[in-house]
Amino acid sequence: IALYLDADGAYATGKLEEAVTGLTKAIEADKKLAIAYNLRGFVYTDLDMYEKAISDYTKAIRINSKMAIFYRLRGVAYAHEGKHKKAIKDYNKALKIVPNASTYYNRGNRYEALGEFRKAIADFTIAIEIDPTDANFYYNRGNNYLYIGQFDSAIANFTIAIEIEPKHAFAYINRGNIYLEKEQYNLALSDYTKAIESTPFELSTYTHRADGYRRKGEYDLAIADCRKALELEPKDAVSYKTLGDIYRDKDEPDSAFQNYDKAVELDSTDADTYRARGYLYDRHGKHENALSDYSKAIEFDPTDVVSLDARGYIYMMIIKDKKKACSDWKRACELGRCDNYYIAKRAGDCK
Repeated sequence: IALYLDADGAYATGKLEEAVTGLTKAIEADKKLAIAYNLRGFVYTDLDMYEKAISDYTKAIRINSKMAIFYRLRGVAYAHEGKHKKAIKDYNKALKIVPNASTYYNRGNRYEALGEFRKAIADFTIAIEIDPTDANFYYNRGNNYLYIGQFDSAIANFTIAIEIEPKHAFAYINRGNIYLEKEQYNLALSDYTKAIESTPFELSTYTHRADGYRRKGEYDLAIADCRKALELEPKDAVSYKTLGDIYRDKDEPDSAFQNYDKAVELDSTDADTYRARGYLYDRHGKHENALSDYSKAIEFDPTDVVSLDARGYIYMMIIKDKKKACSDWKRACELGRCDNYYIAKRAGDCK
């Protein structure tokens, strides 16, 4: 116990390696000391050594299977490793022992990671019922309402998160994003500005507001925000992509291509940038370049219906390859975008 307490003190002061050493000595002195395994697992998690953490939590559970925290913390370690189903199983066991708001919250996050958004919403709702004072419970529930297209419910949850935590920058950003899609530009810009005031060194707040200014047609303000973001992070691909969008809308294609090229150089896996550059190539008659970019966009996002639709159009109208065009349009239709596929079928071009 004395060794354990010394190690606990070392952990509390940020001496992680010293804590591991002390806890190892405590375990050598008493191999049945479950709390020592648990704390060492916690330290290993902080050190990003998740396999060792899981091993220690498992040993703690073998010694005492009635402690909910052991399961919950092992679930956290599994979550860090991307083993969401194993994490959920541990959270289920923890909840049978102690129904805890943070455990429901953690399980909700794993459901979200698995794309089971309604289950996530249910868990966040229970967490809120237990503890209605945590802004992140509402924020995460808002995100999941957003994923299933219930925008008004998402806005309501982001609003409550902001009421609880007035400097919750990401709640402002996500609420602003919904307003932006609703073309309520002033509300969106107001939220992005509040996000910037809350966290002036978070570069994504500037790129979001820049996109809002772009859509409103206030290009100089949009460019200024991108420049500010690049002051914070000179190699931010999103800022260059946003600048490309701005110059495209300003009908300055050379500057747009220059910024898209820089964005691709910094992040060669972003489907949005390839799709945007592909569109610009397409608009300026550079169809081979457009075809290449749309293909890259689809490679990195196979659900990109816009690129599938646009590539299909080039295959059909420019290259005259009906088979490839129909393949793209059929895939786009399976994902919910069917206009070109139905037109081609009626015309007899696609079977």
